[in-house]
Amino acid sequence: MNTRRLQDVGGQTLPQLLMARADQSPDKAAYFERQGGKPWGATTWSEFLRQAEAIQAVLAGLQVARGTRVGLFANNSVTWEACQMAVLACGAVVVGLDVHHADATLGRLIDITGVELVLAGDDSLGARIASLNSMQRPAVVTLQSAGPDAQGAPRSLQALLAITTDRATPSDLFDHSRPDDLAIVVFSSGTTGYPKPIGYTHRQVLLAIESITGTYPDVDPDGALLCWLPLANLFQRIIDFCAITRGNPTYVIDDPRTVMDAIAEVKPQLLLGVPRFFERVMTGMQHRIATGPAPARQIASWAIARAMNKVAAGTQNSSGWLDKAADRLVLQRLRHAFGSQLRYLVSGSAPLSTDLHRFFDAIGLPVFEAYGISECVVPVALNGPGRRKPGTVGRACPGNEVKISPEGEVLVRGPGLFAGYLDDAAGHHRLDADGYWHTGDAGQFDDDGYLRLKGRLSDAFKLSTGRWVNPIDVEQRLRSLGWIEQAAVAGEGRKVVVAILDLAPAVRSEFALPHPARSRLERVAEALSGLTDYQTPVGFLVVSERFSVAGGELTTNLKLRRRAVAEKYAHELSGLYAELEAGRSPTGPGSTLTPLVKLL
Repeated sequence: MNTRRLQDVGGQTLPQLLMARADQSPDKAAYFERQGGKPWGATTWSEFLRQAEAIQAVLAGLQVARGTRVGLFANNSVTWEACQMAVLACGAVVVGLDVHHADATLGRLIDITGVELVLAGDDSLGARIASLNSMQRPAVVTLQSAGPDAQGAPRSLQALLAITTDRATPSDLFDHSRPDDLAIVVFSSGTTGYPKPIGYTHRQVLLAIESITGTYPDVDPDGALLCWLPLANLFQRIIDFCAITRGNPTYVIDDPRTVMDAIAEVKPQLLLGVPRFFERVMTGMQHRIATGPAPARQIASWAIARAMNKVAAGTQNSSGWLDKAADRLVLQRLRHAFGSQLRYLVSGSAPLSTDLHRFFDAIGLPVFEAYGISECVVPVALNGPGRRKPGTVGRACPGNEVKISPEGEVLVRGPGLFAGYLDDAAGHHRLDADGYWHTGDAGQFDDDGYLRLKGRLSDAFKLSTGRWVNPIDVEQRLRSLGWIEQAAVAGEGRKVVVAILDLAPAVRSEFALPHPARSRLERVAEALSGLTDYQTPVGFLVVSERFSVAGGELTTNLKLRRRAVAEKYAHELSGLYAELEAGRSPTGPGSTLTPLVKLL
């Protein structure tokens, strides 16, 4: 194998990055994975490279070559990572397909990206691809054991690897890619429609790696990282590439529901999350405290309230004996839910609420917000050590030029920007004459150069009264209650605002007519206090079907598709408004009338 050092591969290719790492630390653990309830099993960098080499030989036998589009459709695993490197080494392009996409969406994404081969996680996922109504009709190979196809030929990677190994010994990973070749295809979040395909070159991905590792330079190369967000997710994939650069061991989790258990075992130094994850962690901690024994509940409530008040006042660094007691008795125990090595909680995808910032600051685990968009592989802005300001997404990353338009829209330009949607032959993307991408996000810079996001420009809607409503703040307040899993505010062209609620199953029946639980409605009123009358929902539609990616209400990174929710429940919303128009609407948050609640 050619000897390379990491500093020599900048601007080259991702397979070269892996070869340099395996050359530099062959026997160091690269990945840990747990299967079938067994203990974590380790894969070293040299073993991972050999695994990628073997898969590359299989792919070459399947005619995967430079420029071939290969879809990866599987839950997180070390094999997923090895397949990605093997595809890239062939000079081919990795198209990440999320297992939570609806079949109609999958078929469309495969067609518009020209995927010729799909590596599917198991038989059931392979069957989904084979049954799609797709013009492309890609070949399917499963990563786990599967039976032969109709002609008797093996169609599992496991069987193909055995055949290839029998015929020839794989040579060192041979990199057919070039720095400016397309490396990965990801998809826009699809909050307002179908996800759109976006391609990035090896050179651009390496720029993103450099930007992130430069922002968090003090993450120890031996410090553990967690891979738990879907590998179709751009940010998770880039963090995993960063681990190759730094040599960090990565623990791969195939079921996101087990992430908190894994955190306690793995003790990561950096952990990615989305706002909904942090909301659930906070409400889970609050619930455990609220249901504990009276003395412990009182002490914990006092400690957290004291710490949050000090955060709000900007005096949380006080070291009086009461603060030390609060930390030792309560706050330290809450921190240990994330292990003892954590340095950074990093949140992306959507703005974090003030309550969440205060809570995590109070317990001593500040969250570093990041701002990334699908159309720029380099994060637009990041908070980092020594330069963090809660409520902002940080300062623009090196290489990015970020400015605010006269209309208040965030614009970005730089080498990490995409060249246009891959299915947009007519060039109808929003690059202006100066090469800036119009993100659609409203924002402003403060005097210190920190960027504060104010929601999507397209999120705001106008009531029939002429008043404008930005639904983000209302939805965040409702979700802060914990037992409201998701909330979608509606009311465009109507006289008043309503909300569609996805409630935790245990409390759903308590919200039913004719007498919704007063305590629940009081909590809602408290959460919405401070809003103007016209912003406050006067009716609630409680749905029976959970919001999900497959159902179309959420994107794959758990952003709300508000328009899709409103369209899905258009008939029910019309009925709710009809009852409100009949005179059952309260006049605002201070009204003595009970909000109208309809349970589906």
